[in-house]
Amino acid sequence: LAKAEAEGRIKGNLTVVPWANPIGRAQYHFGEHQGRFHLGTRTNFNRGFPLLAAPDTALLPDTTLGSVDQRLKTRLVQLSLGHDIVLDLHCDDEGLAYLYVHTSLWPAMADCAAAMGVNAVVLWSEDTDGTFEGASIMP
Repeated sequence: LAKAEAEGRIKGNLTVVPWANPIGRAQYHFGEHQGRFHLGTRTNFNRGFPLLAAPDTALLPDTTLGSVDQRLKTRLVQLSLGHDIVLDLHCDDEGLAYLYVHTSLWPAMADCAAAMGVNAVVLWSEDTDGTFEGASIMP
């Protein structure tokens, strides 16, 4: 990224969040990485993001209130607002590489899929449980 920026190849703004879920990343139980559910509340770290009626940070919950995972989710949505494209990258050493793309962004994201060399593209259109991708594209 530094080289691309120095060469003037980055047009617009780019925000990188290396570990979007440090709580889950640090969560091990009996030597096995868990990282999906809050151990105290059983809340899924990948659900329950604030879904806004408009892309306006004033509509976000107060980041000084709520549990640490809710504050983190609010901050991630805040960082995503105003971006044309948000890539929520996950790592898995057993599954196929794929993109999960909102139907409004397809086929425009076909070039991204090809550049990333993914094995599949899954298109979605509705979010009912507050995923990050839903929060970052709605409305």
